[in-house]
Amino acid sequence: RHGPAVQAEIEWLYKTSLAQRLLQQWGAEVQIGETELRQRYDREPVEVELDTRHILLADEASARAAIAQLKRGRPFAALARELSQDGGSKAQGGHIGKQLGSELAAPYTAAARALRPGATTETPVQTEFGWHVIQLVSVKPIPKPPFEQVRQGLRQQMVNERVEARVQALRQSARVQVLKAP
Repeated sequence: RHGPAVQAEIEWLYKTSLAQRLLQQWGAEVQIGETELRQRYDREPVEVELDTRHILLADEASARAAIAQLKRGRPFAALARELSQDGGSKAQGGHIGKQLGSELAAPYTAAARALRPGATTETPVQTEFGWHVIQLVSVKPIPKPPFEQVRQGLRQQMVNERVEARVQALRQSARVQVLKAP
């Protein structure tokens, strides 16, 4: 009837469909009360729009040397044009423009939020991209949308997190046995 490739695909589609149904069932079983939903909303951090400059370097020692030059009065933009390894912002004196804090690497956002406008980080900031020296140009808080506006999306996010936690728990407790062909 069907070749082995078609049979394998049919079986894979069947198993995928069953898995999706199970995840939907688990999601439907999750109960999230109004109080819990409101607490989660209240814990959500206030978003900020950060306007920053940075100098991206390959290692901490280079970043510390750049900070030392800035402390001796070297202009940030000139040093960024000379040293930064970020091809996208180097020509603009390290200016990366306005971005939401949630769009940036967490250590970068935390360091920028701790600065006052015009200030530069005193110590290098490491992210997955390398070592940064950051200058905050400006920061603007973004008001949270009203609770009623985000209620359903927040509820779905919490349901998804609980289902994912259940899947992870199963994966961790699973015992895999490798069978040898006869």
